[in-house]
Amino acid sequence: MPRSRALMAVVAAALLIGGLGTDAASADATSLLVDAGKACSDSGSVPGTAVLPFCTIQAAVDAAEPGQTVLIEPDSYYSGGLTVTRSGEAGKPITITSAGPAEVVLLSSDPTGLTLTGVHDVDVSGIDLRQDGVLVQDSQRIGLDRLQMHGVYLQQKPSSQGAGVSIQGATTADVSVTRTTVGRSVAAAGIVIGAQVARTTISSDVITGGRGDGVAADSAADTVITGNTFTGNCFDAVEVTGAAVHTTVENNIMSGDNVARTGTADGGCLKDTTSARPELSVAATAAATAIADDNLVDPAPGIAAYSWSGTSYSGPTEFVATGQGTHDIQADPKLDAGDLSPAEGSPAVDSGAPDAVGLTATDAYGHQRVRDPLATSALPGSAVDRGAVERQDPLSLGAVTVDQAQGPSPFPVTASVAVANPWHTAGVSYTFDFGDGTKVATGSPSASHTYTRATTYPSSPYQVSATATVPQAPAAVSSPSDGSALVTVNPPGPLTATLQYVRRPATSGLAVALFSSSSSPWPITGYTFDFGDGTIPVTNSDPWSAAHTYPHPGTYTAIVTVTDKGGRTQKANALVSVGDGLVPFGPVRILDTRHGTGAPQHTIGAGGVLRLKVAGQSGLPASGVDAVTMNITATDATAATYITVYPDGSPRPVASTLNLGAGQTVPNQVTVKVGTDGYVDLANYNGTVDLIADVQGYYTTKALPQSGGFVNEWGPARLLDTRTGTGWPFSGAPVGKIGPGKVLTFKPDCCPGTDSDKAVLLNLTETNATADSYVTAYAGGSARPKSSVLNFRAGQTTSNQVLVPIAADGTVSLYNNAGSVDLIADSYAIVDGVGAAFFPTDPTRVVDTRNGTGVPKAKIKARGSISSLVVGSHAIPQDTAMLMVNLTATNTTAATWLAVQIPGYNPGTSSLNLGAGDTRANSAEIRTNGAGSNHSTMITNSAGSTDAILDVEGYYLY
Repeated sequence: MPRSRALMAVVAAALLIGGLGTDAASADATSLLVDAGKACSDSGSVPGTAVLPFCTIQAAVDAAEPGQTVLIEPDSYYSGGLTVTRSGEAGKPITITSAGPAEVVLLSSDPTGLTLTGVHDVDVSGIDLRQDGVLVQDSQRIGLDRLQMHGVYLQQKPSSQGAGVSIQGATTADVSVTRTTVGRSVAAAGIVIGAQVARTTISSDVITGGRGDGVAADSAADTVITGNTFTGNCFDAVEVTGAAVHTTVENNIMSGDNVARTGTADGGCLKDTTSARPELSVAATAAATAIADDNLVDPAPGIAAYSWSGTSYSGPTEFVATGQGTHDIQADPKLDAGDLSPAEGSPAVDSGAPDAVGLTATDAYGHQRVRDPLATSALPGSAVDRGAVERQDPLSLGAVTVDQAQGPSPFPVTASVAVANPWHTAGVSYTFDFGDGTKVATGSPSASHTYTRATTYPSSPYQVSATATVPQAPAAVSSPSDGSALVTVNPPGPLTATLQYVRRPATSGLAVALFSSSSSPWPITGYTFDFGDGTIPVTNSDPWSAAHTYPHPGTYTAIVTVTDKGGRTQKANALVSVGDGLVPFGPVRILDTRHGTGAPQHTIGAGGVLRLKVAGQSGLPASGVDAVTMNITATDATAATYITVYPDGSPRPVASTLNLGAGQTVPNQVTVKVGTDGYVDLANYNGTVDLIADVQGYYTTKALPQSGGFVNEWGPARLLDTRTGTGWPFSGAPVGKIGPGKVLTFKPDCCPGTDSDKAVLLNLTETNATADSYVTAYAGGSARPKSSVLNFRAGQTTSNQVLVPIAADGTVSLYNNAGSVDLIADSYAIVDGVGAAFFPTDPTRVVDTRNGTGVPKAKIKARGSISSLVVGSHAIPQDTAMLMVNLTATNTTAATWLAVQIPGYNPGTSSLNLGAGDTRANSAEIRTNGAGSNHSTMITNSAGSTDAILDVEGYYLY
């Protein structure tokens, strides 16, 4: 190719090689500082100093003298445009530049953001003009470097100025535009060089997305267009017209231009009436002295790559006939969509002419020219890529890892970083930042450090990152921010082991998950769980993954052995109690001897026993029902009697479920074990009586449905009292009696997490009834069942415990059949997923004041109490959380109420209400607070004197 160049081109190259200006100037006595972000002034005796900088760029530029630098603090500055009216001197230019590596953003309302008219020896760099352009008019020795402009408003200008950079005027000479980006919607061209302008150099610029030409030079002499990237412009990448002598076009990439079709406005391009436009167009008046070579062309399909002296050429093969383009390439340059750098394998890489006229020492982004050892189209001896952007060493860093991420101080750590080095670059150095103020430089991608300080509490781990410095690279390569290694350094301390468990009701009442919240300054490496039932222990790295189903109900001693990375072990144990979960059910009537429901239509005679089938009846499961909770109502008794309910197949116990006199109707809730054959027995002591049974729930060790759970102690606590308006906040309960056929719906906000609770155990008391009636309890908003929980006479006070499902909105409903009545509700427990398992027992009498069972033989006096040691005896475990009991009072001398609880606990609620001479029974739950310390069970009487009897039906274990 012709390597001789005109003298003017050699002079231009000498001016540009080494770069125009600097990437970051430093403040000194010759600098005028601009910083609108601090106290500043555009007037006064000493503006422009570090103490008092200028507020506006314009004021500083207006004050600049030859050799001075206007240093602008990177920021956004609003103005009507920047006009340079001051000139420097040869060798002493006025320099306008950013004070840091970031760019200055100039936001202007004027379509021409920067204007230089009639000035000389001025260099401008590091300014982002955003939507504005540059006009150079009748000026000499002007350097424009590292500018940014996007040209949205440039279409409003006349064609002579409708460009990102417009260079005009007969006396304009020696202007350079280097390392500048002109993009998106510029009106006529990226850069326009007007007639009689001399010695313009366009080098290492990125010109893309314009609505006209990339560079348009019209009758301009000695123009150098070298090492630029043109892509996506509507017309020619470079168009030279008129008497433009000695034009050089070299080392450029011209790709994807000519995107508009003639005579249209496709893609927002300007309309044109000529034929399709080539990448490079040089008119006959300019072609004789022009030089074009070492360019890479990639025209749009079907469009010629060149127009030279009026003739079109489809590509370099034909174009060389002109004596030009000897080293041109027609190919896809494979440009990155982000920074337009050529990808690996691009024909642009290392194929540029290293001695190209006007070539800048660095590329459009300030990167050095480097040789790619993998280049497939390299020119021997060249490290220059075609176009404005040089492909850089692709060395990259991946995630940082450490050999150990947790331990006690002093804590040694070795960090490593993943390195991708496809060029096999030698001499790479690494710096590891260990996050505690320590940085270690090394020639290896790994480094060691010992931490002497623990991380702060709550734990904030040290972040370990890495950077790599590549020889001749402009900046260090950093590991990704999301690839930092985290190191936790703890104070020295022991390994502490713990063991807990949670129930898994959806699996089985016997299913649990053991977990350990053990702690150690070292990472814990393993947990070995021994379930305490003879099965093989399980070793996990996960402290939560020890799920297990026990073979039988009971209490087991589980053990966990914890091991940490420091080689230490520690054990912990926990008592795991597995038993029955509770499934609220109904209420559903399964027995009514008055109508032949569940048994023949016949009363039960004296000493008679009714066998009642429970399992498989009325929707109850046919198997797995270990105990059932029922409301038993006795009516039409011909003599004073009592009823005992017990498991079928077991001996009749010395216990009673309910007591009543002749002609009375008395209800009582009972929870009773179900015989292995699925039956329970109901025995009548005296006379004849009709019996009614309404199922409220059942206990099982099998998997629980969504409605099931475990019983969680809560109370006793008074939730409702219509006599006084007493009620838990927001219960929504009214004050006043409930009338005939009326429903009281309220929210028993007794417990934490009510929204997820399944049911509530209430002690329900009626009083002040004006007529014989009954009360039904059921989930709020649901259909009222055909059952009752309280049956009473006018003027009678009656209590009964009831298990009531809780509706989705957290409410329960109480229905009164006849007359008006006051209702009182005390909570005893809730049913949820985390409560205690139930262990039913055969009814066992533990207290009887009539014969001295469990206590001295004597009535309980008014405001008196008796205590008996129940937990820890009668085969009831020491760690029992609650007891299920049946409390009976008889031989009363006055109307009274009784309460059963542990000593020292007075919740202000009653367990049983009855009149003088009455014999009544009621179920109750007694909180024991884990009575392992031999807490007693206490029965308190309110008035008169009375005998008390206490029968245990089961117990609960957490």
